[in-house]
Amino acid sequence: MISKLKENIIVYGPTGTGKTEILKRIANIYKIPIVIEDATSLSEIGYVGRNITDMLENLYLAAGKDIESAQKGILVIDEFDKLAEKDKLSKDHVSRIGVQRSLLKLLDGSIFYFDDKKFDTSRLSIVALGAFTEIVDSDDYSNVSSTDFVNYGIMRELMGRFSKLIAMNSLSKEDIKKILKESDFSPLNTYRLLFESMNIEFSYDEDFIDYIAEKAVALNSGARSLKTVFDNTISSAMFRIFAGEYSAINLTRPTNEERPYVLTKKR
Repeated sequence: MISKLKENIIVYGPTGTGKTEILKRIANIYKIPIVIEDATSLSEIGYVGRNITDMLENLYLAAGKDIESAQKGILVIDEFDKLAEKDKLSKDHVSRIGVQRSLLKLLDGSIFYFDDKKFDTSRLSIVALGAFTEIVDSDDYSNVSSTDFVNYGIMRELMGRFSKLIAMNSLSKEDIKKILKESDFSPLNTYRLLFESMNIEFSYDEDFIDYIAEKAVALNSGARSLKTVFDNTISSAMFRIFAGEYSAINLTRPTNEERPYVLTKKR
């Protein structure tokens, strides 16, 4: 009965929208093991490369070698869209189709063996992640169907084993601003802690938040680009702060050729 209720999921959408992070958070909340594997490293059985049992063994290790816990964990197959090969003449085409075929048994919920262990995937949550950037003409993924994935290059038999297709929305400027101000992983909050440890007063205004969000949106990489933008913005100030000559830094939107920060010298 449990195996019949098993659901495999594809989560798709623009890069930097939190596909991987959401799954990590879910695993942490429910205290279950998770491994994130790269689809591009997989090969079909008999060829050089990693195969299905390698992924299951990694999950077993992530579960502290508790096979029961591992069998109820989450196996994430990232870059799943890279298994879709449109060019039928490509030398990689046969290999990628072979990898897709090798996933059929895994998604069905079957028994696999590695070393002296038996791993039952009938209760395993399997989530495939991918940007599938060319599956739509815009950033609107809301009307994508299984047929679109098949046309993209995923085998029809493989798509038939995914019971849920979940689209991620593109992040708006307001989403980026909220992440920047509230997220544990925000570079703004990371630098705040750094400056506190250095006894440096740290402040910023709303114009600066707008400025960083605008630059991140322009890169079209979602929240992933926030650290890059922030680091580039503040890097020249860090050399001066580490020299020990300043007691405070205020971040603000630059005008013309001005720097996006104001430093206060120690008295």
